[in-house]
Amino acid sequence: MIFKKKPNRNVPFNKLTIDTTLTINTINWKIVEITRYDWSTDGHSLEYKLISTDGKGYEAFLEVERLASAYEFLFYEDVAIDGMLLLGATQSGNITYLDELLELDKTYKGSMKNETTRTEWTPVESYIFYDQNDAMLSIEKTDEAGCTAFYGFEIDNDTISNVVKPK
Repeated sequence: MIFKKKPNRNVPFNKLTIDTTLTINTINWKIVEITRYDWSTDGHSLEYKLISTDGKGYEAFLEVERLASAYEFLFYEDVAIDGMLLLGATQSGNITYLDELLELDKTYKGSMKNETTRTEWTPVESYIFYDQNDAMLSIEKTDEAGCTAFYGFEIDNDTISNVVKPK
């Protein structure tokens, strides 16, 4: 099944599957893993782990949250930042990354489950920081992995095209 470039409003972004391909910012990606988040009263989201299809093996993530009749999209990559620095940022409410000061905007508590590897639900805390240019740094804290960081941007529907679900 192929979904054309426009309109994307008909693409069920909350129901994509493994091996679905899509284009974001002119780069072709394939979904290789799906993680579900339950934020209790703050809703649900799906995180798709993406691998570029150009053979270079770039990794990124597309997080999709359904809001009323629209979707919200976050596009980011895993970044290596010392765990103690991340923990300090969750306590102080700010962090410097790429020479930019990012300030804590939102905190969520919930649970996550990797749908691909069929893990159990795991408690997670998420801290969302933004800089003055709306770049986002998300710090996820779990008992198993400690603190991990992701850096990226909110993107709009028109940034995503050529969505092809596997047959």
